[in-house]
Formats: sequence, structure tokens, C-alpha cells
Amino acid sequence: MGYADKIFIAYFVASYLNAVAEAGKAKRPVLMAANCWLDKGEVAGKFPSGGPVSRVMEV
Repeated sequence: MGYADKIFIAYFVASYLNAVAEAGKAKRPVLMAANCWLDKGEVAGKFPSGGPVSRVMEV
């Protein structure tokens, strides 16, 4: 998986999670968070690519 693919997937996964968090907050105002995987330089497949990983944190 190339770097552009990771950015694309990270953006849309984050957009979806944001929509879910906003819907949850509309029902009950609680804190929402997502964990970030510290991939430590591994290649895709050895860490859960597509989610919040340190390589695409700025996205």
C-alpha cells in the first residue's frame, strides 16, 4: 500500500469516525476518543493500516 493510499484511507476513516462521534454526542455529551497505533516503521499488513497511525497523524 502506497503512502497516498494510506492518506486517502485515513481521511475517510477519520471522516466516518467524526460523523459517528458527532451523532453520539447529539444523544449524550460524553468525551469521544480514538486510539492511535504507533507503527514503529513496520510495513502495511504488520500494523492495522487504514486507521489512525502515526504516519498519517496530520490528516
